[in-house]
Formats: sequence, structure tokens, C-alpha cells
Amino acid sequence: DLSKSSTDRFETYQIAVTVIRGSDVVAAETFTRMNAQAYSLTAQEIRHAVFKGTPFLDTVSKLCADFTNYCDNGIPEDVVDERRSSGFVALGAITKRGFWRMDDHQLASELFLLQREGAQHRRDSLSQAYRTYSRPDAAKKRTTAARDVLKSLKRVWAITDNKKLQDINCLK
Repeated sequence: DLSKSSTDRFETYQIAVTVIRGSDVVAAETFTRMNAQAYSLTAQEIRHAVFKGTPFLDTVSKLCADFTNYCDNGIPEDVVDERRSSGFVALGAITKRGFWRMDDHQLASELFLLQREGAQHRRDSLSQAYRTYSRPDAAKKRTTAARDVLKSLKRVWAITDNKKLQDINCLK
């Protein structure tokens, strides 16, 4: 019953389709996020999807986990709070919400790149770093830089005496 122009518009309308691969749980979580919690992905969330399973992302994930485990040792056993989710949250470098948006991986990646190549002008160099440091010939560089970053983070944690950076008043 549509006019020719309406039929043409209807038949040429492009529908965006997103194919989600993975378990049903992952698909359901992704669908919920895309539809119920509509917000743009951060650059790190996109990198996490694009570079999933690469050696560099695995190194960054391990660095985050190692720092969290180290910080957990400094939190008394009877304390149960959001700090246990991430060493970077415990340190006050990121928020709990930031943790869910992968800010810990973002910060760990930036610190890794700072350790390897010095200060970077822009954050968009991180995607290139993910490609560069995922190559097989970069294994030793990944290991060395991750070890050095973790060592530095442990020093910062010790200096702060297991407190959030915001809780330290240097001017007393």
C-alpha cells in the first residue's frame, strides 16, 4: 500500500547489525550494555576488544592483577571494600566506576609505555603500542617493562603507607 518512493526508501534503509560472538552470558551482558546502558565505549574498552588475547593485553592484565594482589596484602583482613577490586582503586588513582570502565588497564598501559618509551604526546599512541609490544620479538621488552612498572607501583604504595593518594596531606 506504500507509494513507489516510500517503498524505495523502505527497501534501501540500512539497518545496523552487531554480531556478538562468545558465550550466551557474554552476549547477554553485551546486549544489555548496548541497549539499557547506552554510553560510548572508552578507548581502552575498545582496545580490550580489539587486542583480546594478545601478548601485550595479557601483560597489562597481569600487571593490574599483580599490583592488586600486592595491595591486598596491605589491607587488613577485616576490611572488605572496593579497594580489593583493583590496586589502582586502593591507591586512589582511579575510581571504582573507572575500574569497571577499564581505567586500570588504561593507566597500566600508559605507565608501561612511559617506562619503555618516555612521555607520550597523545594517548592514541597506546593502540600502536598494543600492536608493537604484542609482536613475538617484544617478549623480553614486555616482561622487563612490566616488572619495572610493578616495582615502581609497589614503591608508591609503600610511600603512601597503604592509603589513597587523596588521603595524604603532604603539607602538614
